[in-house]
Amino acid sequence: MLLVFLLSIIMTAAIIIFHYYSLLYISNFADKCDHHFLKSFSVVGMIFAIHIVEIVWYSAYIMVAYEYFGIQGFTKPFDGQWVDYLHLSSTSYTTLGAISTSPVKELAILIDFIALTGFMMLTWSATYYYNIFSNKEN
Repeated sequence: MLLVFLLSIIMTAAIIIFHYYSLLYISNFADKCDHHFLKSFSVVGMIFAIHIVEIVWYSAYIMVAYEYFGIQGFTKPFDGQWVDYLHLSSTSYTTLGAISTSPVKELAILIDFIALTGFMMLTWSATYYYNIFSNKEN
Protein backbone atom coordinates (compact mmCIF):
# COMPACT_ATOMS: atom_id res chain seq x y z
CA MET A 1 0.00 0.00 0.00
CA LEU A 2 2.89 2.33 0.74
CA LEU A 3 4.19 1.79 -2.80
CA VAL A 4 0.84 2.88 -4.26
CA PHE A 5 0.81 6.07 -2.20
CA LEU A 6 4.43 6.84 -3.07
CA LEU A 7 3.91 6.25 -6.80
CA SER A 8 0.68 8.26 -6.77
CA ILE A 9 2.23 11.22 -5.00
CA ILE A 10 5.21 11.27 -7.38
CA MET A 11 2.97 11.04 -10.44
CA THR A 12 0.58 13.69 -9.12
CA ALA A 13 3.48 16.05 -8.45
CA ALA A 14 4.85 15.47 -11.96
CA ILE A 15 1.44 16.15 -13.52
CA ILE A 16 0.96 19.36 -11.48
CA ILE A 17 4.41 20.66 -12.44
CA PHE A 18 3.85 19.81 -16.11
CA HIS A 19 0.41 21.45 -16.02
CA TYR A 20 1.75 24.60 -14.39
CA TYR A 21 4.53 25.12 -16.92
CA SER A 22 2.22 24.26 -19.82
CA LEU A 23 -0.29 26.91 -18.71
CA LEU A 24 2.57 29.36 -18.30
CA TYR A 25 3.59 28.70 -21.91
CA ILE A 26 -0.01 29.18 -23.04
CA SER A 27 -0.17 32.49 -21.16
CA ASN A 28 2.89 33.74 -22.99
CA PHE A 29 1.38 32.66 -26.30
CA ALA A 30 -2.02 34.23 -25.51
CA ASP A 31 -0.39 37.56 -24.60
CA LYS A 32 1.14 37.75 -28.08
CA CYS A 33 -2.09 36.90 -29.92
CA ASP A 34 -4.11 39.85 -31.25
CA HIS A 35 -6.98 38.09 -33.01
CA HIS A 36 -9.69 36.96 -30.56
CA PHE A 37 -10.80 33.85 -32.47
CA LEU A 38 -7.25 32.67 -33.06
CA LYS A 39 -6.39 33.28 -29.41
CA SER A 40 -9.50 31.46 -28.15
CA PHE A 41 -9.15 28.52 -30.53
CA SER A 42 -5.42 28.15 -29.87
CA VAL A 43 -5.77 28.31 -26.09
CA VAL A 44 -8.54 25.69 -26.08
CA GLY A 45 -6.53 23.47 -28.43
CA MET A 46 -3.40 23.72 -26.30
CA ILE A 47 -5.32 23.01 -23.10
CA PHE A 48 -6.90 20.00 -24.79
CA ALA A 49 -3.43 18.79 -25.84
CA ILE A 50 -2.14 19.19 -22.27
CA HIS A 51 -4.93 16.95 -20.98
CA ILE A 52 -4.30 14.36 -23.69
CA VAL A 53 -0.61 14.23 -22.74
CA GLU A 54 -1.52 13.80 -19.08
CA ILE A 55 -3.99 11.01 -19.90
CA VAL A 56 -1.36 9.21 -21.97
CA TRP A 57 1.15 9.58 -19.12
CA TYR A 58 -1.40 8.11 -16.74
CA SER A 59 -2.07 5.17 -19.07
CA ALA A 60 1.66 4.41 -19.09
CA TYR A 61 1.69 4.84 -15.30
CA ILE A 62 -1.15 2.34 -14.84
CA MET A 63 0.54 -0.12 -17.19
CA VAL A 64 3.85 0.12 -15.32
CA ALA A 65 2.13 -0.17 -11.93
CA TYR A 66 0.09 -3.17 -13.07
CA GLU A 67 2.61 -5.08 -15.15
CA TYR A 68 5.97 -4.21 -13.55
CA PHE A 69 5.18 -3.34 -9.95
CA GLY A 70 2.49 -6.04 -9.69
CA ILE A 71 -0.22 -3.75 -8.35
CA GLN A 72 -3.28 -5.90 -8.95
CA GLY A 73 -6.94 -5.23 -8.41
CA PHE A 74 -9.44 -5.87 -11.23
CA THR A 75 -12.73 -7.61 -10.50
CA LYS A 76 -12.87 -9.13 -14.01
CA PRO A 77 -10.13 -10.35 -16.36
CA PHE A 78 -8.13 -7.47 -17.78
CA ASP A 79 -6.53 -7.80 -21.25
CA GLY A 80 -3.85 -5.20 -20.68
CA GLN A 81 -3.75 -3.88 -24.24
CA TRP A 82 -2.54 -0.28 -24.65
CA VAL A 83 -6.07 0.82 -25.57
CA ASP A 84 -7.38 -0.69 -22.30
CA TYR A 85 -4.88 1.33 -20.29
CA LEU A 86 -5.73 4.45 -22.28
CA HIS A 87 -9.46 3.90 -21.70
CA LEU A 88 -8.95 3.29 -17.99
CA SER A 89 -6.75 6.36 -17.73
CA SER A 90 -9.14 8.66 -19.59
CA THR A 91 -12.25 7.54 -17.73
CA SER A 92 -10.43 7.92 -14.43
CA TYR A 93 -8.86 11.29 -15.29
CA THR A 94 -12.22 12.72 -16.37
CA THR A 95 -13.93 11.08 -13.35
CA LEU A 96 -16.45 9.32 -15.61
CA GLY A 97 -15.52 5.88 -14.29
CA ALA A 98 -17.12 4.14 -17.28
CA ILE A 99 -15.12 0.92 -17.31
CA SER A 100 -16.30 -2.67 -17.57
CA THR A 101 -14.19 -3.93 -14.69
CA SER A 102 -13.99 -2.20 -11.36
CA PRO A 103 -10.58 -1.65 -9.78
CA VAL A 104 -10.27 -2.87 -6.21
CA LYS A 105 -7.60 -2.96 -3.49
CA GLU A 106 -4.35 -1.12 -4.25
CA LEU A 107 -5.28 -0.47 -7.86
CA ALA A 108 -8.47 1.28 -6.73
CA ILE A 109 -6.39 3.69 -4.61
CA LEU A 110 -4.13 4.36 -7.59
CA ILE A 111 -7.18 5.07 -9.79
CA ASP A 112 -8.68 7.31 -7.09
CA PHE A 113 -5.53 9.45 -7.13
CA ILE A 114 -5.80 9.72 -10.93
CA ALA A 115 -9.43 10.83 -10.64
CA LEU A 116 -8.64 13.43 -8.00
CA THR A 117 -5.69 14.79 -9.95
CA GLY A 118 -7.63 14.80 -13.22
CA PHE A 119 -10.53 16.64 -11.63
CA MET A 120 -8.12 19.23 -10.23
CA MET A 121 -6.34 19.69 -13.58
CA LEU A 122 -9.61 20.02 -15.52
CA THR A 123 -10.93 22.54 -13.01
CA TRP A 124 -7.65 24.45 -13.05
CA SER A 125 -7.74 24.61 -16.85
CA ALA A 126 -11.35 25.79 -16.93
CA THR A 127 -10.61 28.50 -14.38
CA TYR A 128 -7.50 29.49 -16.30
CA TYR A 129 -9.44 29.76 -19.57
CA TYR A 130 -12.14 31.84 -17.89
CA ASN A 131 -9.54 34.17 -16.39
CA ILE A 132 -7.86 34.76 -19.76
CA PHE A 133 -11.09 35.66 -21.52
CA SER A 134 -12.92 37.41 -18.68
CA ASN A 135 -10.83 40.52 -19.36
CA LYS A 136 -13.00 42.94 -21.35
CA GLU A 137 -10.07 43.97 -23.56
CA ASN A 138 -9.90 40.50 -25.15
